[in-house]
Amino acid sequence: SPTGAGQRADLILVDWSGEEHALAIPHFETGTGGFFAATGPDHAGQGCVAGSFSSQKAGLAQIKLVVSSAPGGGQVGSSITGAVGTPILKHDFLIGYMNLNTPVLSASNAGSVGDGPITTDPASLVDNVGAGRNNFRVDVTGNIPLRANFRELGLGDTLTMPNDWARLAGVMATYFNPDNPNAAFMWDIHDDRSTDLVHGLNTQSPCRVALIAVTTTTDAVDNCTQFLTAFAALGTGEFGSFSNKFSRPTAPTIGPFDPLIPRQTLMPNGRLDAGDAPMPAARIDFRTSGGGFFGCIGLNPPANATGAAGSLTNCTAPGGLAAGQTSAACTLAAFQGPNCVAKDKHVLYSRDGTGTNSSTVADFHNLYAPFYGRYIPATARPIAEASGSEGPAGSVLNSATTPAPGTNNFNGWLVNGLYHYWDVARVLSQAVGGNTNCLLRFNTTFTGGVLNRTPVFRQNISGPQTVAVYTDEHGEAHVWFYPGTGLDFGALGVAGNLNLGCELQGVNPLARPTIQATARYPYQPVTDAPKVSNALSKTISNLFNKRLSCAPKGTNPNDQFSQVCLVEARDITGSPGPFVGEIVCFATNAELIQYFSTFGTQTLPVALGGGGVQVAGTLLTPAEMALLGKAGAAVQCQRLDAGGRAAVEVFGKGPSNVIADFVDEGLIRVVTFNFASGTGATGTTESAGAPTPAAAATAVAAVNNSTGTQAVQSNGSVVTNNGGTPEVKAPTTKAPAVQARVSRAELVRPVRGSAYLLLKVSSTQPTAKVAIKLMGSRTTVSTLERVVKTNKLVKVQIKLAKSVVSIRVSIAG
Repeated sequence: SPTGAGQRADLILVDWSGEEHALAIPHFETGTGGFFAATGPDHAGQGCVAGSFSSQKAGLAQIKLVVSSAPGGGQVGSSITGAVGTPILKHDFLIGYMNLNTPVLSASNAGSVGDGPITTDPASLVDNVGAGRNNFRVDVTGNIPLRANFRELGLGDTLTMPNDWARLAGVMATYFNPDNPNAAFMWDIHDDRSTDLVHGLNTQSPCRVALIAVTTTTDAVDNCTQFLTAFAALGTGEFGSFSNKFSRPTAPTIGPFDPLIPRQTLMPNGRLDAGDAPMPAARIDFRTSGGGFFGCIGLNPPANATGAAGSLTNCTAPGGLAAGQTSAACTLAAFQGPNCVAKDKHVLYSRDGTGTNSSTVADFHNLYAPFYGRYIPATARPIAEASGSEGPAGSVLNSATTPAPGTNNFNGWLVNGLYHYWDVARVLSQAVGGNTNCLLRFNTTFTGGVLNRTPVFRQNISGPQTVAVYTDEHGEAHVWFYPGTGLDFGALGVAGNLNLGCELQGVNPLARPTIQATARYPYQPVTDAPKVSNALSKTISNLFNKRLSCAPKGTNPNDQFSQVCLVEARDITGSPGPFVGEIVCFATNAELIQYFSTFGTQTLPVALGGGGVQVAGTLLTPAEMALLGKAGAAVQCQRLDAGGRAAVEVFGKGPSNVIADFVDEGLIRVVTFNFASGTGATGTTESAGAPTPAAAATAVAAVNNSTGTQAVQSNGSVVTNNGGTPEVKAPTTKAPAVQARVSRAELVRPVRGSAYLLLKVSSTQPTAKVAIKLMGSRTTVSTLERVVKTNKLVKVQIKLAKSVVSIRVSIAG
């Protein structure tokens, strides 16, 4: 009776394979029992009885339902006394409570289709910064102890699920019809993950078409393309209609398996194996020690993203959009959890690898491994008779109303309803990003004759660092991991120079994060502790490259008096993008320097890439160079082109060098070479990834990039440029004897605070008087005299007017 009128029901624990202590057995939660009417498609209107058992320990529990007549009726329990009744119905349930085994974590750089390729070898897990996403996978099993009289089953002391499902079926399966000689095959309830494309003789006729193998016993269990039309009313797509060895498809096809809902959850394929075990949803917490993030984009949009959903600008999605670009795909929802897809099962387990669901695709029968989603908890399925793991989900602490359904002092389910494999159920920890102390570059502009420089720093780790995902019916879970561009640059041990330059050339790897997974009991904690997987270390490689290369402009003897010098800038991802428009200043001790580009028919020397490489830097104006403090006939400044390149041509004889000052990064590159001597024909070139020893010179340039450079002349005086390029002058006469000389003079403009001069005077006397000339673009603005201590580096505070573009320091008479 749906109402239980004139009836009573008893739910009785009759056998138990776990610990035999009175408190270690499953207990009936009395208040959960009752009579009700079914509402699902298979048993609508029929009378049902429900009740819940919970256990702190693992084991097999045999539960017997006894429905009997009773005066008054409507009673459910395990110890009710009253008038004698007549049994009406008896039914046996078998419940398996499992301990978790240690999960196995594996990974693939490219993601995998089906069961492979996948690896547990960290040596193969190498990626570049900001590279494509990686697939991390967990497989978890459970164990059920068989104690006491359960040993007589001959299954040993422990069952491992899902592996031992068929063995358990062989000894425990029963069926009401004695004519069925093999009740175990009634436990063939589900598909496996095989890509076999076959359909049985009893399978739905629309699936048995030309080019599809037909067997007598097995079925592929897939979404035959024909279902999209013939069974469209039952549903399509990953939750739509799927074949099985019977004559009717399941639809809608959403897990978990429920014996009271066969039209939606029973998908036998004709094989009894581990794939049939209805594994419950275990919670898997993936965590990384850095180096990237899990999920799609992250819990929140980047701090610099602006605009409404659907029109965000400045998105920094992986693979993504440059600053200022907009895209309909770059929406606020794309950044938000917890509904961010970690790894889509129906894409992974599809024949075309994309999850396509169309009757027009050539690769029909595309989805072959349902379920692609499940109700969590199982009783969240919107029908009254849903059975399996129950809730309530969530916590009353998360509710705005009091009281509210939920758990009060332990983690409940993180999902309450349909869970799509393998969405991130919850972001458990999030790195917030922010500036590191490693400079990416300055953004330099010239507005109204004023120099403006805004520092842009490399970003710290951001995005989800720990995420929770639920396993499917096979104990499998996946998550995407993105090698990030936000990293802990402070841990690299790279000390910035006085211009804030952060030299990453040759720093490799940039990160080696450790990734692990923890399998947890998904609901109320039990005494069986969570299990931690093996650890996988991922190597995040660095593609940062600042290169200055020079080569003769041709093979003719006279061409050896000319060298074309090319700079190329690549960031840690290998992209020139962040450095497009960066200012680089070339300086040389050659006799002439001029602009070089590949416009028209002009090409680079073969050694520099020839016609396959284009370069078109943008020259700075004399006024802009003056604002930077760059002056002299041997200096030229350009902005890097869209490919991160700029080039010059220099002319001269004998040993020479070219210095590239990446002004906006505070970095330099130097290359030395030999022009031809006399009539030429002996020219050579050297490419420099790192600076090579310079040829002997009578004037030495100590380049200090964007906050000032100095040239120490042969007479001992020092010329300082406010902005960076050395004024290297030809030797004059032999240096006269002096009692004091300036050995170092460096102007420092801090990001915060006043400018000052770092000064060192070498002398036999304890102090010396120096003259400091503050130079404008054409005239001397003012001259200061200071008495300083000698033979040590001292700080001299000075007040700079905006008109000052350089400083000259000498010993005062």
